[in-house]
Amino acid sequence: MTARARRRRIPATLSVLLLVGALATACGGAASTTASTSGGASQAGSTTPAASVSGAPHAAKNEVVVEQGVDANTLDPGFTNSTPESNILINMMQGLTTFNSKEQVVPELATSWKNINPTTWQFQLRKGVKFQNGEPFNATAVQYRFNRDASKTIKETNGTDVTIHFKSVKIVNPYEVDIITTQPEPLLPYLIANFYMLPPKYYSSHPLSYLATHPVGTGPFKFVSWVKNVAITETTWSGYWGPKPALKTIVFKPQSTAAAQMDALKTGSADITTVLTPSLIKQIDAFPNATVKGFKSGRDVFIGINFRKPWMQNVLVRQALNYAVNWNAIKTGLLDGYGSRMSSIVVSRDKDPAIKAYPYDPTKAKQLLAEAHFPMSKNITLDTPVGRYTDDEQIAEVVGSDLNKIGMHVTVKPIPWSLYAGSMLMQGTMNSLFLIGLGSSYTAQQNLLWVAPHFALQMTNWNDPTFNKAYDALTQTFNPAQRQQLAYAAQQAVYNNPPWIFLWQQWEFYGVNKDLNYTPRSDETIPLWNVSWKTK
Repeated sequence: MTARARRRRIPATLSVLLLVGALATACGGAASTTASTSGGASQAGSTTPAASVSGAPHAAKNEVVVEQGVDANTLDPGFTNSTPESNILINMMQGLTTFNSKEQVVPELATSWKNINPTTWQFQLRKGVKFQNGEPFNATAVQYRFNRDASKTIKETNGTDVTIHFKSVKIVNPYEVDIITTQPEPLLPYLIANFYMLPPKYYSSHPLSYLATHPVGTGPFKFVSWVKNVAITETTWSGYWGPKPALKTIVFKPQSTAAAQMDALKTGSADITTVLTPSLIKQIDAFPNATVKGFKSGRDVFIGINFRKPWMQNVLVRQALNYAVNWNAIKTGLLDGYGSRMSSIVVSRDKDPAIKAYPYDPTKAKQLLAEAHFPMSKNITLDTPVGRYTDDEQIAEVVGSDLNKIGMHVTVKPIPWSLYAGSMLMQGTMNSLFLIGLGSSYTAQQNLLWVAPHFALQMTNWNDPTFNKAYDALTQTFNPAQRQQLAYAAQQAVYNNPPWIFLWQQWEFYGVNKDLNYTPRSDETIPLWNVSWKTK
């Protein structure tokens, strides 16, 4: 899931998402092997595969190759919902606001904003900006972008109609707009961060299948080519309004295995890798040309509990599942001591300090299952992706073993990411338990969104009246003290009536070429416009 998870509206049909054979994704995934580099290149950049697709090391220190765990499914920002896709788009596209490396919201295509009444935010727009196809960025483009997202015909999955309860965009003048909502939205500038602006004529005159593979934005890099399951290539755009990047070319390649990414670092065919495990750190740090940079991300990794299964609806059962997990064994056995178990759904500074993580207590777990009259002979399946998160399959296996130790019958089912995120999660066909991760936006409101009943990626089907009351009030409250009180109440409701087996706030381990001036960000995004090669 995207580091900046938003509320999403599930479309009535998934046909829009199944563009050119690519499966829809909840958090990023492998795409079809069909090449998507044909047609209409004049408006989105040449579709000739770059030389770097072959895997040759960067030439003349003006190229960076990034290996991510999965390929994109689409490059239309109206339908992307994965961190790997966001990493590709963030270098080509821009929103009114964005986040800096300290998780603070900052101006991008807007220069300033203010709240002029409870349901209206006014934005001043940056002047002199053009899209990469030559169209001007102005108030008309902003209005088009929001209207496209809210369109019942296009059915984008980002859904600003629920993200910010969007009503309309009023054009005050060519460089000033009012964004009007149906209810108060105290966090609106945060909620629209990296909501990428689009050129109206271009996006309204091409079919969705074409737009999925030919993005156009206002960013420092522009699209060149996409060879499915091989590479996506971008190059610097001469018409960019801001400072010019030091790099000429960036290439994103999918590679799901940590061992293969380690080899790519060693040979120099990759400069940044994003799928590494703690067990590889010492090996990579011994390489003369590479190192590992680890950090605690904002991503919650957990095991969702499917409320569509009647045997999972009893709160005592779900509490028992949490008591059954020996997190310390996972931490020491798989993660080399990194990380700690989640105590709250909120990972930011807004976390309620009074909430403590579920302790490992298999005796209590057995007691709760007995009180709930859980059918111990029931065969339970725990779905897990492979290679999407740090040691995801291995963690799932340990959790399955812990559950079997308290008398349950759990089988772990590894599933390729494209099927996992595409046809399973988006269609709600997961089994009783499923491992998944969601990226934080570093506010309590946005973390709590993950279990709100209207959030399209709320895959558990959990619905708690106590939570709903606190959360709904939180989303409309401006007073900081009241917001904290409501956030704490919502967090407590999630803890008491768990929709998840709480695991951890994931640590990320990136491999980085030692000659590259690059520091990973805790939000997992990979903006490369400020990255450069060291001079010798």
